Amino acid sequence: MIGCSNKIPIKPEYSVNEQAIADDIELLINEVIYNETHQTLRIKVKMTNKRDNTVTIKSDEMFKLYDINKVQIPNSYNNTTNIIKKDETITYILEYSVAKKEIYELYFYSGVVENNIRFNITSKDITNAIE
Repeated sequence: MIGCSNKIPIKPEYSVNEQAIADDIELLINEVIYNETHQTLRIKVKMTNKRDNTVTIKSDEMFKLYDINKVQIPNSYNNTTNIIKKDETITYILEYSVAKKEIYELYFYSGVVENNIRFNITSKDITNAIE
């Protein structure tokens, strides 16, 4: 069949637990936890570098979270690594100080081209933290 391959289809919008790809970086949000006490939303993103070179992750440039009111929330988590080598997979953590909402939009900007992808995170995707 023409146009068919085993690769992940490229589209602009994804859900939690749905494999995405942007400019040879594979992304999968596999866990979203809300901590009611600290009012934080923690998002775990599995990232695989399929490029021919190393990728440096700049969380504030590459990931932008918006709540239902289109307010951008800054990331407050510092990861121990911000480098992904060729063909390496890491779990990257993002954490945002937010009130609990029904929906969030997490945008990923690869830094290579102008396009971006969006992850829709709804209340059904969010687990409450156990304290």
